[in-house]
Amino acid sequence: MYDLKLFEIIILMVSLELKHLICDFYLQMPFEYMWKNKGRSVNWFWPLFFHSSVNAFGLLVVFVVFTYTFYQLTLDLLLTIVILSLIDLFSHFMVDRWKATQPYNIYRTEFWINVGVDQAAHKIINISLAFYLLLDLNNFVQ
Repeated sequence: MYDLKLFEIIILMVSLELKHLICDFYLQMPFEYMWKNKGRSVNWFWPLFFHSSVNAFGLLVVFVVFTYTFYQLTLDLLLTIVILSLIDLFSHFMVDRWKATQPYNIYRTEFWINVGVDQAAHKIINISLAFYLLLDLNNFVQ
């Protein structure tokens, strides 16, 4: 039923992993305002929103480049990608806010469990969004 090429799926998954590494870690480090304030009990909204927006923009770039490279980027597909990016923004915001409300002590097991849950949630969301895009692309080509 689905004739997606394995190579395309691997390219998309690796691209999303690199996006996550770059946006969730490397692009957060130069902005002390972002990583120091997104977990505070007050004035946390904008730093967390900015961080989540960086991740959503990264997803948008990956999906647009992928679609343009392997398929034909239409206005309908672009709209789908924008919606998926907004879903990523919201979900990244919610996952990171949850993590920020958890106790922060790197010497406690709970901290590392929370980091693992946070990272797993981001990966599951990325995979789900990619799966939706691939299904939409597959329907578009047929």
